[in-house]
Amino acid sequence: MLALSVFGTLFGFVGLLVAVPLSAALGVLVRFAAARYKESALYTGQEIPPQPAPPTLVEIVPAGTAEQKRNLALVSREMAIAAIKREELEEELRRRREIEAKAQEKAEKLERKTALD
Repeated sequence: MLALSVFGTLFGFVGLLVAVPLSAALGVLVRFAAARYKESALYTGQEIPPQPAPPTLVEIVPAGTAEQKRNLALVSREMAIAAIKREELEEELRRRREIEAKAQEKAEKLERKTALD
């Protein structure tokens, strides 16, 4: 009720609309802060326990595992490059054979033509 009268006096009709939700939120925050204070070392008089040490992370893997993975990756990369080069060379060989076959056909046609003349 107090919130309605104060907000209504200060902000008019809009103050009346805002007063209830704002006072409810403020009440929740105050109750939360009071509960935290009552649990704190300041209120209870107890000492604050020290923070635990951060855990030590240890990774247990067989010796050479990282090197094996690196070598495997390098071999895989080299195989991929070799496959690409092989495909390029096969394509070039196919093109040269086609050109050679066309040249052979032209030579045969020219030879037949000259034999007929």
